[in-house]
Parts: sequence; C-alpha cells; structure tokens
Amino acid sequence: MEDMMCRALRYLHKEKRIVHRDLTPNNIMLGEKDKVTITDFGLAKQKQENSKLTSVVGTILYSCPEVVKNEPYGEKADVWAVGCILYQMAALQPPFNSSNMLSLASKIVEAVYEPIEDGAFSERVTDMIRWCLSPDADQRPDIVAVSSRISDIMMRLMDGLYASQNALERRAERDRRRAQRYFLERHRGRTDCCHSNLSQEKSLMNAETPTPLSSAACSSNHSEQTISRDDVSEGDAEACGLKSSACVTPDHIQSGSRPRPVSAGICVSQKKVRQIDDPIQRLLVQLHKIIYVTQLPPAPHHNIKRRVVERFKKSLFHHGSDPYSLKAELSKLLQASPELLELGSTSSDWFPLVHHFTGDPHAADSTGDGNLKDGVTYQQMQGIVEELLEENGYYEATHSRVAEKRSDPENK
Repeated sequence: MEDMMCRALRYLHKEKRIVHRDLTPNNIMLGEKDKVTITDFGLAKQKQENSKLTSVVGTILYSCPEVVKNEPYGEKADVWAVGCILYQMAALQPPFNSSNMLSLASKIVEAVYEPIEDGAFSERVTDMIRWCLSPDADQRPDIVAVSSRISDIMMRLMDGLYASQNALERRAERDRRRAQRYFLERHRGRTDCCHSNLSQEKSLMNAETPTPLSSAACSSNHSEQTISRDDVSEGDAEACGLKSSACVTPDHIQSGSRPRPVSAGICVSQKKVRQIDDPIQRLLVQLHKIIYVTQLPPAPHHNIKRRVVERFKKSLFHHGSDPYSLKAELSKLLQASPELLELGSTSSDWFPLVHHFTGDPHAADSTGDGNLKDGVTYQQMQGIVEELLEENGYYEATHSRVAEKRSDPENK
C-alpha cells in the first residue's frame, strides 16, 4: 500500500506540482487487490516550482508543524500526512490526538507521540514513521527520498505488474490466433462447397452435351437467371449453381474458365426473411398524414377541423423548432397521448374551435378526458386527422397506388 501511495504522490508532486493538503485515511480508498486511490482534491493546490503555500487548510490531526505555525510549506506537508497515516495503520490511532487544541498543536510542533510497540513491526516501518514525522521540514524527506527507502518493494511490485501484463498479452494473442483460425476454416469450408458444386455442374453439362448458345443469347439468359447470393440458403446452393450454369457454354467449360460461384458468401433463405416494423416509418406515416391534410384544396366552407390540424403543423415547424421536438410530438400523436397540445395558444383561442368542432356548448365540461377549454389532446388530434383522411379518400388512394405498384412487375 505504501509503495502505491508513494508512486501516486510522486506523480502529483513531481509531474503536476500539486500539493494535496488534506491527505487523511478517509481520503484514501482501497480497491481490488489493495489498489490505492487518492480522492478528495477539494483543497489541493497547484504551485510553481520552488514556491511555497501559506493557506491554513486541511485536517488538524494530519497537519504538519509548518501549517500549525502558519509558516510557508510545500510538498513535504503531504509527506508528514503519509507518516501520520502509516503510524495510524500500525497503532490503530492517530499519532497526535487530544481534546485540547492547544495541547494538540504543541504535540504536532514538537512531534511528540507514543512510540510504536517494540517488535510489533520491522525497523523499516518505525524508521519510516520517525523520518516522515520530522518536525523540521529541511530534515523531512520528499516523496522521492521516501520511495528510495522502499525501492526493493517497488521493484518486486513492478516485476509482478510486468508478469501480469505479459500474461494478458499472451492470452490476447492466443485469442486472436484462435479467431483467425476459426475464420479461415469457415472460409475454406465455403470454398470447398463451391468447388464441389462447380464440379457437379461440369459433369452434368458434359453428360447432357447441350446445344451451344450464342454470346448474345447467353448474356440475355444470364441476366434473367442470375440469383443474388443473399437470397438463397446453403441448402439451396446446388440449385442456385444449376440455374446459373444455364448461361455457360461448353466452349467455356472446355477452356477451363469458371463461372462466378453464386453460393459463396453468407446465404439466407427468403423464407426466413421477414419484414421488421420500422419505428421511423411509423412516424413518417403520421407526418405524411398531417401534411396531406394541410395540402388539401380549400374547403367550400370554413372547416374548423382542418384549421386545428394546420395550427398543429405550424407548431411542429415553427421558428426555433428542432428535429428532437418533432420526433417527440409525432410519438405522442402516434401513441394517442392524453396530454394537451402545446401550440402556444391560450384557452380563449382554443375554446371557439372546440365549440364549433363538437357542436355542443356543454361538451367541453362533459368530456371525461378533461376540460377542452384548456386545449386539445394528442388523442383528439389523432381522431381529427383520421376523420379528415376518411372524408377525403386518403386510404382509397393509398390502396390504389399500392395495387398499381404490385401489378407493374407482373405486367413486365
């Protein structure tokens, strides 16, 4: 643990020139495999090289004599805190602890603390505590000097880290080779399957001795009988090969040229392919319905329902709107949400529309979904749009267009 704290403080002090200034056991976290993490940099300060700090901050139990005496201090204030933490780990109590603040400050300045029990720990531990808790900042070591005292421990730790890294690299290399070998075997199996299909095609062509086809007829026949590799399964590979061989003349076979294997690659049967429900398509259908209603020819008389839809469309595309709000509004409309539309209109603007639309002056108060004087809900807007589509033959025109598209390929 001490070696990891030394490496962490060396990074802060020497590379970033940061003094933690509040290093306590509460700000040191132990993770898996005793991994040390220093936290709570709220009082940390980055200083210039060879400069000193003067702010009196931190926890008094772990403050160095310079801070207590209100003198300038540097990175060695954290080294004093490391000595206090190391002492507390050994003695299970802070080295300087008193209910009297004056007595506590006196003990810190003079570095007076109870010595650790003899024989409980090695001399290296007691010497390290005594060294880090030197009251004179000039005699107190910096973090590099502390690390030099435990260099053998740090070297053993680094050896363990290198061994672990090498083991992980070897494991990653084995996994990479295993995946590459698996890929090559699958590719080789597909290639062998394609070659066997081609050999069967050649034997059938030689046995039947078909009449040679002209090059123009061959290219025409090939364009009509070419089958996509993505539309057949592996079980249909032989059938695909037979179909594609219809455009291969005996001259091509005798010359050794091969037709392109149609069974190579990933094959999926058309019977196993199903159409998915695209959520974006559903939103586009709702948007198409709204725009369709707003693009209808003018009505012979004032149509309140169309005016409501037009105002809803303007709210979707007003100045300052964005695609995210458009998607959210269409989703609520698609789900027939009972929420009120936010069109920027007051209740006094909406009530005449609702009154004319319902034809009942008491309908706004008798509705179970709420008071329509406050606006129109997404559910009501969906009903208005569907009613307008029915009145203007929207679905009849849509069905006729779909029927025409289906009939065009059949005629061709």
